[in-house]
Amino acid sequence: MYGLEELKPKIGTRLKAVDYERVSTPGQVINGHSMEVQRKLFTTLVEQHDIEVLKTFEDPGKSARNLNRRDIEELMDFCDDNSDLLDVVFVQDTSRLCRNVADHLALKAFLKKRDIKLIPLDGYFGDSDEGEFADIVVAAINQLESRRTGKKTKRVMLALAEKGLKPGMAPLGYLNSYQKDVPIKPDPEKKHFIYCIYEMWLTGSYSVKAIADIQFEKGFRSKEGKQVQKNTITNILKNILYAGGLFYDGIKYEKAMHEGIVPLDWHYRSLAMFEKKNKGANRNRKYVTLLAGYATCLKCGNQMFGEYHPKGNYYRCQHCAKTNVSLEDADDKVSAFFHGTVFTEEALRKLRDALYEVKKDQGSSVPEQLKTLRQRRDALDKKMRVIEDKMFSGDELVDSERLKGRYQPLKDELRIVEGQIKDLDKPSTNLKDSEIEKIIKGLRNIGDLYDAMTKPQRKQFIRFFISKAFLEKERVVTSFEFVPEFEALVTRDLVRIRANWLPRVDSNHEP
Repeated sequence: MYGLEELKPKIGTRLKAVDYERVSTPGQVINGHSMEVQRKLFTTLVEQHDIEVLKTFEDPGKSARNLNRRDIEELMDFCDDNSDLLDVVFVQDTSRLCRNVADHLALKAFLKKRDIKLIPLDGYFGDSDEGEFADIVVAAINQLESRRTGKKTKRVMLALAEKGLKPGMAPLGYLNSYQKDVPIKPDPEKKHFIYCIYEMWLTGSYSVKAIADIQFEKGFRSKEGKQVQKNTITNILKNILYAGGLFYDGIKYEKAMHEGIVPLDWHYRSLAMFEKKNKGANRNRKYVTLLAGYATCLKCGNQMFGEYHPKGNYYRCQHCAKTNVSLEDADDKVSAFFHGTVFTEEALRKLRDALYEVKKDQGSSVPEQLKTLRQRRDALDKKMRVIEDKMFSGDELVDSERLKGRYQPLKDELRIVEGQIKDLDKPSTNLKDSEIEKIIKGLRNIGDLYDAMTKPQRKQFIRFFISKAFLEKERVVTSFEFVPEFEALVTRDLVRIRANWLPRVDSNHEP
């Protein structure tokens, strides 16, 4: 039934397998029905076929839209480490793993290289051409269903936000009620820390990093029990949610249903403090190192770093003292890689169809967002005019200081809303037919497109293609490790690459 009869164990007489169980929402985890059903199906199967289960992976309450999930990363690591004995990965259905065609193909290619079968319990199509075709069709249907569900979910989330309820999971410092129309509530164990974080920040005497370190020493921890990182502290200090408001889908609501931890004016004072500290900061880099974060030493596998000297600039490995590669030579090799890369006409056709689908979706969403933002701008402008009239009326009974306190937050929010309108109202916000054709033309001549870019643009561009570039002194760049999405295109023969640029299959990257 599952194609197991045709499989022969790599080692011994029993097939070795792992099973992957996943539910989509925290609500399903709490109710417990979905995971239990999956477990019964797996138990029945392995008992009927005398299969040895090496490990069970549980992924509760996470989206399957991408592979960036802790449990699926652990699954892939386990398969890689035990590829010499593991025969099968079981899943209830392929949508439990991923609802994205590129991720599905990347995962199948990953397992196929290790001679591991991916078998869904709701139907296994086999390895024939017809089976591969049917498998891709199912993956495409999963992706379409995911997009449709996403649109429905977005409408529900927007309706919740308009009612003043926080959509999704509560951030650090709050707890979800998991009850309909009941808002999130401050976490009694963490709300004091949030208050202290704002207090320290508004003095102007502490950096975000210093606040993170001090609060960690006092006992402030993440949901996983670890130190709360600098970026999270920054998000706390910029999020109106902690002042009893809400920001969702580009719209800021000053009053939501949940209880704030700090006063509303602290939120605007916090934003002003960030603006003050960032004012005049010079963020221009003297050097743009193209392969920073990608350059990997072929000899030891450690990351290499750019070094700039009067006599020459190099990528240098700090572990292999004598291993260095000229920056200029390595950059030339990256250009050669793109000149040796060809997107097939089939790939370009599929991309064109996808872009037109994106254009169709954007065509309806952007005008609606602009309409809402303009309405918010007009409402803010009206409130400010009323306050201005009172401030300049000359009436001695008017508390001018109190009016100024009410006026400044409105002014700050108006500036933010006008910036959002400006960003959305650009001609480039919505894709046009001519722009889509330019994209297709650029990918058809990807080497020339790459050469026409500035160095910062190239650095951003390569992240869509490679995750590592293996360097050695003699041959400069020996090979690349591709990002999963691009590797999926290569595996399906939608992109053709010169053989010498293909990723290395050996785990230690030795020549």
